[in-house]
Amino acid sequence: MLGDLPFVKDDLDRIAPRAANDTTIPTFLPSLALSEQPSRRLFVAADGASPSDLAFLQSDLMTPHLDYLHPYLWLSGSRRWNNINPLHRQVVKGRQIVITENPEMHLIRGVERIYIKPLPPYLLSWSFWDSLREREFTDDEQARDNIAIQAIGFLRSYFMLLKYESDFIIAMDDRNRLLPLGLEWHTFAAFLSIFGKIGSRPVSRRYQYGEMRLTRLKLICRCTFKSMSYQDVDPYEDGSSTYVSQRFGPLLFLIASLGLILGAMQVALAAQSLPPYNSWERVGRVSQWFAVTTMILTLAAGLFFTIGVNLFIYGNQLRYALTHFVLKRETEMAEKEIGQP
Repeated sequence: MLGDLPFVKDDLDRIAPRAANDTTIPTFLPSLALSEQPSRRLFVAADGASPSDLAFLQSDLMTPHLDYLHPYLWLSGSRRWNNINPLHRQVVKGRQIVITENPEMHLIRGVERIYIKPLPPYLLSWSFWDSLREREFTDDEQARDNIAIQAIGFLRSYFMLLKYESDFIIAMDDRNRLLPLGLEWHTFAAFLSIFGKIGSRPVSRRYQYGEMRLTRLKLICRCTFKSMSYQDVDPYEDGSSTYVSQRFGPLLFLIASLGLILGAMQVALAAQSLPPYNSWERVGRVSQWFAVTTMILTLAAGLFFTIGVNLFIYGNQLRYALTHFVLKRETEMAEKEIGQP
């Protein structure tokens, strides 16, 4: 995997010549603090990497929780890596961009906010990739490959987040600061475009998906008995007013439905109490049938909105997941047939 990166050293040298020489950039890996001049580059490997560097990279990039939930992630969003709204669309949709350093929260969205992890500067340094390839972190090839495919998937997510220069301006704003200093839009956009062309190149399980809904991830965690919440995020992360407003509609519908049913029952009972052969007998029978019909339709509407809509949404996602799986298997079989002599 590391011998087949989608970019080369020149690609990285072109995008951040200023950042690579900026002496104000702080250190990021634990061993860099021991270097004589650790801030001369985004990543310094002259003194060799330490085991703490590997642990740092795993905590800074890996998503073991989401990897564990991978078989169920289709419930949290479409299985499309490009299901990511650019930053300007996030603003248009009224979502607040919340900075997180937890990779498990990257591209997780609520109703009014989306969590985004800033781009680590060391990912834009060839020294980092070269050190990763030269086994300076660990001799475990699988561990190094896991870090590489996670980092490539993370960089690809920024290809979708930064589609226009306006997105770049939002990312560089001091309120967000998603990108390192010293980057320029045109050269950085050209670099990111590489990740839109990697096709079936291996990426981590997490980055086979784009944005995912926090509420559905919480539901998956509860159903799989993993935990009662996702990453210990407050259930009322969007504010108590949003929480109440989201539930006011269903509550109002429930109260109105109960009122209709009780009113219909009263009409039915009143119609039964009419004496036989009364001039109002026919009206009573019509009222009785109308009351029964009202109760049936109210219950049917309640079942439709509480069960039917959810079945449609999850059924549509299941259909997409199965279609994607079948197409992937057919593509793999076709590639094997082409590769056979």
